[in-house]
Amino acid sequence: MSGEDRLRDALADLAPGAPADDRAFAGVQRAGTRRRRHRAVARAAAVVVALGVAAGGALAVVAGGPGAPDASTPAEQADGPAGRSTTSATEPSTTTAAPLAAGAPAGRVSFANAEFSLPAGWVVVDDTTDHSTTPARREMCVAPAGDTGPRFGDCAGIVLYHRDLPGYEGGAYTDHGPWQFAHGTDPTPCPTQPADGAKPSGDVLEPGQAGNDPIDSGFRAVGDRNAVYDQWFARCSVTFTTYTPRAWHLPESKIVILDVLGRPETGAILASFTFAG
Repeated sequence: MSGEDRLRDALADLAPGAPADDRAFAGVQRAGTRRRRHRAVARAAAVVVALGVAAGGALAVVAGGPGAPDASTPAEQADGPAGRSTTSATEPSTTTAAPLAAGAPAGRVSFANAEFSLPAGWVVVDDTTDHSTTPARREMCVAPAGDTGPRFGDCAGIVLYHRDLPGYEGGAYTDHGPWQFAHGTDPTPCPTQPADGAKPSGDVLEPGQAGNDPIDSGFRAVGDRNAVYDQWFARCSVTFTTYTPRAWHLPESKIVILDVLGRPETGAILASFTFAG
């Protein structure tokens, strides 16, 4: 067999085959795909070089070309160094991040083993410990001063939980579980608040086409750490207002940060987190 024949056979062996089930790759990170593609091209280049030499040097490959592999990144871990791992959403995300407003208070808010800053005009509305749970649950609401506007669970901002973390319909919080923001066993009231302050009778949250399962999951940065991230979809049954509740879970710190209302300040608050240990 000539050198060119051996080259053709080797390149055919390297060609990727179609996966048995495309759905098995639905949660694979795009960054990992790019790294594998780079490594596959690099291996092909190496084979070309070896066989080109065996064939008498008829072929040449330029070292360091586009097929060169990039540096691999460490596996991401929740509550560890922050990363950018995500999966695709089946409903549009409304996540926005706003910088901390100029003149924000210099003081820091402490919560569990963490501290964070609030935007100007935001305050700690409520900070309680529920000793009826085992272990006791600490719960904090931070929101614009006056706690005005639409509310979810009596909070017009974001809610933080520590230790005994509540989940769907009274259960324990579960990563990637159904509607982990809806903690009551009764239908969840819609947070929409009309201009006259009167909520329509029977206006409750209901799922969309994705059901109660997350529409987006992965990892998101909270300060310099990774948090397990989930986002769901909910629609008001009467007013048809839509919400995409979001949760960031730090399992080692036993903290869940919940934003049901889609506050534009949430991104800056998360970025301001620091941890004592």
